[in-house]
Amino acid sequence: MVISLSSISHQLFLSRIKQPSPACPILKKAVEIRAVRKYLIVCDRSEAEILCDAAKKYCPEAVPEIDAVFRLASYP
Repeated sequence: MVISLSSISHQLFLSRIKQPSPACPILKKAVEIRAVRKYLIVCDRSEAEILCDAAKKYCPEAVPEIDAVFRLASYP
């Protein structure tokens, strides 16, 4: 799966998340695409679920961007 986060969502998420969270290393492996002001995170489904759960708790602004990858994955 590839999660695309806006640079604002990525920055907010990183600033709000607690260090020992399992979502931290997943979020930190994001690759910045400067031309479009996005961060891409390549992960498996379980990591995407970890990020989604953490976003619901720490950064609700990022939830729609993360949820989009689940909608695309379930599309036939």
